[in-house]
Amino acid sequence: MIDAAGKTLMPGLVMVHEHLDTGAPRDRMTNYSDQYVPQVMLAYGTTTARTAGSFDMEGDLFLKRWIDAGRLPGPDLDVSVYINGPFELRMLSPVNDKAGARREIAYWNEHGATSVKLFFDTTPEIARAAIDEGHRRGMNVAAHLCATFAATGARLGVDTIEHSTISMYDLVPGSTEGECDLVPRQVAMFKSNAGMDPQGPEVGTVLKALLDNHVAITPTLGISEERCRPKSAPPPRELALLAKFDAENVGICPDGLTPEIGDRSARFQAAVAVRFLRMGGTLLAGTDVGAVPGAMGPRELELLVAAGMTAREALLAATRDGAIKLRRAKNVGTLEVGKRADFLLVDGKPDQSISDIRKLRAVAKDGIVYDPEKLYEDARGKLD
Repeated sequence: MIDAAGKTLMPGLVMVHEHLDTGAPRDRMTNYSDQYVPQVMLAYGTTTARTAGSFDMEGDLFLKRWIDAGRLPGPDLDVSVYINGPFELRMLSPVNDKAGARREIAYWNEHGATSVKLFFDTTPEIARAAIDEGHRRGMNVAAHLCATFAATGARLGVDTIEHSTISMYDLVPGSTEGECDLVPRQVAMFKSNAGMDPQGPEVGTVLKALLDNHVAITPTLGISEERCRPKSAPPPRELALLAKFDAENVGICPDGLTPEIGDRSARFQAAVAVRFLRMGGTLLAGTDVGAVPGAMGPRELELLVAAGMTAREALLAATRDGAIKLRRAKNVGTLEVGKRADFLLVDGKPDQSISDIRKLRAVAKDGIVYDPEKLYEDARGKLD
């Protein structure tokens, strides 16, 4: 029996941009899915999550199967397959044409993937085929774009644009659609973002294309907060989850950027996302990897509120609206009779003070109630 007097019962978090690895150091070829990341997600209130691609698809799908079978604690997972165009990135298979995109999606969908993540080098032609194949199979399609402009992706039918303006190369002077020389293009993007007006007409044109095509934005403000903050440690509670803290792999600042540019571009990214919301668009919540994967959900909600959302709007982005966009609203996202018993018991009023989301007293996923502190302690020092 749990005493819920004076506490808030709310839906479990639906986070739509997560990763199940801890972020490979720069000298490693690939990232490996970590069995404790889903457990940490659950400890921090996430009961449904879409992975935003993986360099270890077999690992992600293995963890999903074990969670579904009740052998590991963790959120219900939508596992996404990367489509990255012709560029060979770490262990990703290059996709050189439309047929290749369809084959890659078909293969992983038949092995359990339920979402698609379009990545940097995906050209408009390949994106069109990937979106069509994904939707034909009932998969949702996320996009972190570079070679395809955001407005083009919206017209082609992507469901979500990830990272706000980090995926909007429409706004970068000198960009040519169909090309992505990644590192110089990223540096140019951050610099141009740092000097742009979030209320400007160029931004409005891109946002209108997203709005007209019912595309949501996942801002992932937490990773922008870390940008160009080298060797900055996460808070002590989250730091304690790591087997070791690799300071050299945190807050990386590409050549040509400075902490000031990083801060200004992060503020621009946040302001554009909130402008989209005020235009009538939909914002969702997701953390990317972050300094401590699985544990950054509460911080993401705090940053959404700091950017200009109300606490209630941030909670809706991380519950109801995420469930709708993932086509899971029949079962999760709100507390209603007949839906799955995914809920959080919070010792506070997170709809008034968003930081109260950190005061979890119970997490229920599919009717099984977990003590978040026990989940945390079991994972302490094991994220590797």
